[in-house]
Parts: sequence; structure tokens; C-alpha cells
Amino acid sequence: SLLLLMMKSVLSSLLLVLCCCALSSAAAGVLPVRRVAKVASSSSSSFSSASRQAIEAAFKQDGFTVPTWVTNGEGQGCVAEADNATVLSNGQKKKAFYLTGSGYEMGYMMAQLAGDELGRMATDYVDRFLPSLLAPKWVDKVGNTTLYKDLCVILGAWITKETNKRWNEQVDQGVWPAPLIDEMKGLVDGCKAEQGASCSVTFERLVALNTGIDWISSTAFTGRFIGNLRDFVREHAASSLRIGAETVEELVWLLDPANGVARSLFKMPYFCDAFGAFGDAVAQGAGPFYARDFQLPTCDVFQEVNAMTVYVPTDGRQPIVSVHAPGLVGSITAMNANGVAMGVDTLRSANSNPDAPGLNSVMLVRHVADTAQNTQQALDTIANAKRGCAWLYSLCDAQGSCAIVEAGIYRNASNPLEPLSMVTNKELLPLLPTAAFLKQYNADAIERNGVYVRNSTYKWPREYLQFNKALFAKYGQVYNESSVGPDGFLFQTWQEENAATQKIEANFFAPLRYTGQDFVTVSNNAYVPEMHITQLASWADLIDKGAHAMTWRYDSLHKLLRDNYGKVDFDMAKSIITFLSPDRTPGYWSHRLHPNDPMSAEIEGSISACDLGKREIWTKAGYWSDNWTHITLSRYH
Repeated sequence: SLLLLMMKSVLSSLLLVLCCCALSSAAAGVLPVRRVAKVASSSSSSFSSASRQAIEAAFKQDGFTVPTWVTNGEGQGCVAEADNATVLSNGQKKKAFYLTGSGYEMGYMMAQLAGDELGRMATDYVDRFLPSLLAPKWVDKVGNTTLYKDLCVILGAWITKETNKRWNEQVDQGVWPAPLIDEMKGLVDGCKAEQGASCSVTFERLVALNTGIDWISSTAFTGRFIGNLRDFVREHAASSLRIGAETVEELVWLLDPANGVARSLFKMPYFCDAFGAFGDAVAQGAGPFYARDFQLPTCDVFQEVNAMTVYVPTDGRQPIVSVHAPGLVGSITAMNANGVAMGVDTLRSANSNPDAPGLNSVMLVRHVADTAQNTQQALDTIANAKRGCAWLYSLCDAQGSCAIVEAGIYRNASNPLEPLSMVTNKELLPLLPTAAFLKQYNADAIERNGVYVRNSTYKWPREYLQFNKALFAKYGQVYNESSVGPDGFLFQTWQEENAATQKIEANFFAPLRYTGQDFVTVSNNAYVPEMHITQLASWADLIDKGAHAMTWRYDSLHKLLRDNYGKVDFDMAKSIITFLSPDRTPGYWSHRLHPNDPMSAEIEGSISACDLGKREIWTKAGYWSDNWTHITLSRYH
């Protein structure tokens, strides 16, 4: 049937989002600080909200005009419209928001200021999260049909049901910060007050929007996603899917992990990158700088409604700038008043717990930004979070302490990580390091509670390179041993890596490049060997047969930072993080608004660069031809 073919097409790329475009307080260490201007650290109690006149002046300096103010309780907020930045697809001015008050008050006012954007994120974005950008070619053909819209609603309901089940099982354990829960409640109440019965925003929908990716990731990479969806189809086919019994049985068979067909249907592109530069890496008197791109499905919504919001809480948390969209209480990227910046990159790893996904990704980034006064406090917060899903986190502070965090589920001495137990391919196991080898070259010194922290002084054990020749040979690939030096490229082009990974996938040890210099980089690969092996689980290994070149991207960022070592100013930092721009990496992006204009390609997520010394953040989102917008946080409190 037509619906079956459509479902197969959806399933064939169902995990696209999962690989987008992402501790030890003593052992992880704080990076040495060299040639970084001293920046005073402030306690949260020293921050206060500014007057309306001061806020409007601050926005004007940052290139925005404020048309509207609202209040709720003791809080107040406004929307600001960019003077020189519009969205290519609709010509509307890009927006930013300012909110001060309690968590509930700030959520309530966001609903007052951005009701339409909130509704689109809570309904359209959640409904399209699986089908629209997971099968873009299919969506381009039938995306406006009634059948497609019905299917979106069905899958949105499935995500909402499953994420809320896990949320309800964990929320009483204090997993998620109370102020963020209050903010979500405020969003719902504000929507109801403004829109009455027409409000489509529910608390359950906001749970799905803010934590759904964690449940999907943890379920998919432990091999339970297919069976879960199969059970949903079987349970709800007659009442919700409205399809015949014969088609239901075909779908159930297709979704049965035991038959081996389901695995061949998945394609999982992913593309996220980040770096931190400080000390001798940056120009004299400049920085530190933090920059990242986070690529995620836009679902034909996010590219138009994304925004930066200045939060100035009155409950003791710090002022922050959050890169997100209305309804997304979590942060794709965040920078706080003490100059701590953080982002998250996807990591497809079996080191996850689908029964208790916990606090991860965008919600954890927001929580860290709300509370951490420096990188070390941020690392402590990540280590102590009740995580249930693997992600990569990048962070820096104004003192020049930068780190990459490779995080799996929360662990303790009674539940240590045993990465080889996650590799189910019996033909692959003999080619991997033994348990004894892992013990000899362990990364225990940089691990705490299931989190590994690598900074610029981390010494990657190059002994792991000896396994690559056999691994490459197993998949019919040629291993170039001369490519593993400090400035090499394991794959010379992104096209070469895409072709190679059709066979080898992630089953090799990519070398961590030159260390000991004042920068850190990350894409979507775990480099700490224990964590990387968890990527070799058969379900986690089901990547797109194109893979979006995670090794090439890491090597490219590294080369750009090395080539410009000691010369990186803020303009250079923004240039480096946009190295995938269509005019610099032709062909990498294909989803264009105007087929003959490469720069009309969507930015599938957002790109941000932070000057931490100046507390300044610039963001590019929407389309590659759209202008940057920026916020200087110190002006707003």
C-alpha cells in the first residue's frame, strides 16, 4: 500500500536526527591559562535586572529595536526585532527576547511574546521531528498531502507518549531542575491565557520537545527503537493509523528486529562541530573564543523561529544568553554572565539507558549555563547529572579553561563502563583491543561518574593506531599510516570519507591530532578509546552511508586552528566555525530554498561564536545567506 511505502521511506532514514549535525574535578584538570586577560568572576547574587530604558538601549547597540513589553508578577520581558537581519524564506525580521523573573514568570511571558512560534515548535516541530527531515526527498514530494499530515500527527503522538512515560518515572527523583520545569509550566499557562481554547501547547508536548531527542537516541542506539515502534503500530493501528490488517502485519514484520530487514532501512547522517581557543592560540589580547555549529532537523519550522533569549532570573541563577526557539527551554548553545559557554554534539553510542534517559543534551546545557561560574563547576554539574544518554559537550570559560566532555550514562563503582560488552559483532571483536589492553592504557584519570574529560593537555594513547590496519582491511579499505601525524587527514576530502564509511562505518580509531596547544576541537566522534568502542555497537554503527565526514570535519577544524595559531581573533573564529559554508565546501549542503543559489541552503540548526572576554555571542541560523545577529550579555544586567 501507499502508506506502507511511505512508512518504509520514513523508516529508511528515521535516525537522521540522532547523529546531527552534543569528569573529574581534580583529574580532568583545568587548562593552564596563558596570556588571557583577567576577568572577575561574579556570584549570581550580584546580578540584577536593568530598567526598560537600559534594555532598549542595549538592544539598539546590538542591532535590534524593541516594539513590545509584557509583564507577569514581578517579571517583565520584551521582544526585539533585528534592524539588519531577516529570514530568507519569509523576509521577516529575526527576533531576540529579554526575560527577567522567576522560571514560571519567564515562561509565561515568552508565551505572551511568541505565541505563534511557541505553538509551531510544540506542535508542527514535534509532529515532523521524525518524518520531515528524516526523509527529506520524500517530504519534498508529498509533504503537503493530508496523508503525510496525518502520519506526522501519529508519530508526534508516539514521541510525546514515550518521552512523557520516562519523564513521569523520573521527575520525582529530582532529575530535572525545578526552575526549568516551572518555565515549561509558565509557557503552558501563558499560552492558555493568551489564546484560550485555541492554545495547542501542552506540558506533555513541551516534555517531548525538550527531552524527546534523549529518549530517541538512547532507545535507537541500544537496539530497542524498532521494537518500540513496532509495538506502537500494532497497538494503535486500528484506532489511530486507520489501516487494514494486512498492512498492519506487513509493518509489524518490517519492524521486527529479528528478521534483519529493519536494520538495513536506517540512514543516519550527523554533523556537529565545536572548538575552544585561548592563550597562545589567539591574537594578542583577544579571546578566549568558543564556537560551535549544531545541526539538527529544522522541520520547516526552526529555521524561521530560532532566536537568542537573554534570561535574567530573579531566583539566584545567572543571567545567560540561550540559543534556542520559543518552547525549547533547553539551549543549543548558551553563554552566561561569568563567561561560561557550552554546547552539545550528538554521539551515537550504546552507552545509554532508554528506560531512564535522564538529564542530557539541551536541558543539561541550559542547567550548566544557569549555575556554573567557571569550567570546573560546569564539569562538576555534568558529572553529577543523572544522565541516561551519550552526548559530547564542549565548553570554555572566560579564564581560558576549555574542555571536551565525552559523556555516557551516570555510573559509579558498582556499574563501571565495559565497552567491549557493547560490541555485538562477533567478527569485529577479535580485531579490537582486549580487555587487558584497555586496562593497560585506561583513561581512568580523566573519568568521573561515566564522564571523560579531555582538554588540550590530554595525551591520547597512540598505541590504538596499531589496530587500524586490520580494521581497514576487513572492510576492504586502504589504511594510510602516514596520515596519522599531528596535521594529517585520515580522509583527504569529505567525499572520500563518505565513500569509505559505506563499508567501514565507525569501526576504526581516528587519531586525536596535535595536543599541548591552546585549543580543543570536537565533531561527532568520541576519541577517548573506552567511549569510542561504545560507538561500535551494531545499532550505534548504523550510520548513513555517507556519514557526513565526522573525521574529516575534525581534521579540518584542527588544521584551520593550527594554520592560524596565534592569529585567531573573533572574526577569524567566526570564519573557522563556518568552514562548511556552501561557498567554501561546495556540495556539502543540498537542501536549498532556491535551487540555483548555494547560499540559500538551510542552516540545519544554528551556528554560534562567543567572545568570552567581552561576553558577546553571535549566531547565524535560518539560511546561509542570512546575516548574523549578536548579543552582548553584559549590557543587560
